[in-house]
Amino acid sequence: MKNPIIWLLLGLAGWLGFSRYLQQRSCGCGTLAAVSGAATTTGASAALSTPVAAASSILIADGSQLNVGFKDNLLFATNGYEYKKPLSAKLNTVFQQTADYLKTNPTRAMKITGIYAASEKNTSVYENLGLGRANNVKTIFTGLGVPATQIMTDAYMQPDLSLAKNQVVGGASYSFSTLDVKKPESDTRLLAIEKRIKVAPMVLYFETGKDVLQISDQQRKDFADIQYYVERKSDTKLVVSGHTDNRGAAEKNKTLSKGRADFVQKQLGQSGFNLKQISTSGFGPEKPIASNEEDAGRAKNRRVEISIQ
Repeated sequence: MKNPIIWLLLGLAGWLGFSRYLQQRSCGCGTLAAVSGAATTTGASAALSTPVAAASSILIADGSQLNVGFKDNLLFATNGYEYKKPLSAKLNTVFQQTADYLKTNPTRAMKITGIYAASEKNTSVYENLGLGRANNVKTIFTGLGVPATQIMTDAYMQPDLSLAKNQVVGGASYSFSTLDVKKPESDTRLLAIEKRIKVAPMVLYFETGKDVLQISDQQRKDFADIQYYVERKSDTKLVVSGHTDNRGAAEKNKTLSKGRADFVQKQLGQSGFNLKQISTSGFGPEKPIASNEEDAGRAKNRRVEISIQ
């Protein structure tokens, strides 16, 4: 070797380049588009195929067709399914360009995978907090005009969530596929839901003295089915009616029952349901389903019913 110093310098440069490559792979920094400027819809980054721990940077990519990202991300309260508002201008840019891409590419479907930890309490109406977060993020895109049927939701339990000041950073990942369009008459899930859910209203109760719904495991599954159904049946309406026992003034109870129905409507809206398909009413003590002579009967009468029409 005639000049060992030159070879040493070349080796050092190669090692530094490889180290930089590994660093970009691990943090995702190298795939973010125009971090310091406007987002772009061009690039060669592939969509995330496997959910990963939430991070300080957001990336939404569909092969070479879409690549938008910034060093910013959504925030969720621990145990919460609603993203923090208001969104930054950077995030609004990312979501707007993603929505524009979906609207101009109606054969592409986006899946939002909500990320949650096993230690978190499920405060959503769905089977787990991850689905609650995914469906809440979904409202961003439907609010920007993306058809609900073009967005799927899923959940992933992440053992090591990224936290900032006791808040979950990110809370979701995004991937794309070809949209599977099914005709209503050939959609077996749709037909099964119609036979099961439309038979009788869903009955909900509140924790005593709190605006917290008591939802069974089966009802959480039912909410996902109801959402699937109403998104594919645009002429369908959800009727949410509030009811009370016969204690107290009738008009006050009517107001109370309407308030409870409105609370459920609001929670469904935050969970991805289209508020235009939901109507509310309050009947007070007018429609009891049990005797008001006993505590057990009065407890059953203090309810909210959701029916599909």
